[in-house]
Amino acid sequence: MLLDLQLIIKKYYLKNSGDCWAGILTRLWPNAKYLDAISAGTMTQYVPALRYYSGGGIPIMSTVYGSSECYFGLNLRPMSGGDPD
Repeated sequence: MLLDLQLIIKKYYLKNSGDCWAGILTRLWPNAKYLDAISAGTMTQYVPALRYYSGGGIPIMSTVYGSSECYFGLNLRPMSGGDPD
């Protein structure tokens, strides 16, 4: 199944971009309004990658605070990127 998905992505979404993965999320899901990701603390290192793969045009929202074990809080300012300050 995974191999089929890889082939579909390469065939339909990367053929015109020369194997460039920048903006692949907006090509796979053109109606996406935002990315919901934990982007505070140690996860801030992945924000540049999310911006690269989304093409920078989709806002990154951080709606919860969590760890690898569980979610432990709600972010009342989701557009802040998860930064509590």
